[in-house]
Amino acid sequence: MRLTRFAAAIAALVLALTGCGGDDDPEPTSDGASSERVAIDSDTDEGAADDEPARKRHPEQVCTALNGDEVAEVLGSEVRRSGNVENGCSFDATDDGTRTGVTVTYLSVGSAGGVEAVEQGIAAVTGQEPRDVSDVGAQAFVAVTDDPAGAQGIGAVLIGDSVVQLHVVPGPDTDADEAEDAAVAMLELVAESLGRG
Repeated sequence: MRLTRFAAAIAALVLALTGCGGDDDPEPTSDGASSERVAIDSDTDEGAADDEPARKRHPEQVCTALNGDEVAEVLGSEVRRSGNVENGCSFDATDDGTRTGVTVTYLSVGSAGGVEAVEQGIAAVTGQEPRDVSDVGAQAFVAVTDDPAGAQGIGAVLIGDSVVQLHVVPGPDTDADEAEDAAVAMLELVAESLGRG
């Protein structure tokens, strides 16, 4: 069943971030390189790149296209990039015990069972009907799930014939509105990073 496969993928995202906050040592990525630590306030000068329109990139490039400093700004926490996620990556808080991060994955719309199956999968995991997010990619939606330690946002954006999914854990004591705002900001950042904003 396609819906079951997608719901299982979203559930895996939820489980991947539920235990966030490992050690401070960078973990190796899938290509053997160490993960990247990114500070929330970086003095890196992007130069004229901010003034130029973003180059269109394929959704498979989402993890290299995302700017870790911008992810850190959305989450309000220093993060470390890890490539240890099938078809994606995660940005996790570098502080021990901080349950903050985002997991980003991509897949073709066909293998997801279509856009409707993606929405149904998010609804099945969160127990909420996903809300449309206007002006992001070809189509985007988000839903929030309550958690005793803080609300979490799950969303997806359609880009070409691919869908980029994300699971955002903004941190402890986050309410539903804050979790939705963080998820929407991440959807916008994903689309913008791929030149589809």
